[in-house]
Amino acid sequence: METVTDLTVREIGRAAESVLGRSVEVSEDTDIMRDLEVDSLALMNIVMELEDAFDLSIPLDRLADVQTAGQLASLIKDLKKRS
Repeated sequence: METVTDLTVREIGRAAESVLGRSVEVSEDTDIMRDLEVDSLALMNIVMELEDAFDLSIPLDRLADVQTAGQLASLIKDLKKRS
């Protein structure tokens, strides 16, 4: 059975593929900037896609601490709980 985090990580991968225009492998341990080779502009576009997908706003100050897809999934889960 998939957890909420697994589904969120998969959605992160989908958003990254949409923004980057190429296939990517994303797991909880994927370093978003290094492993996916995204720059800050691409990262912001990925975040906007995720905000639309999950109908929430991801504060930039909270995003600053995020390095891996798993951390981003946890942040999204936390933000969804509060909304």
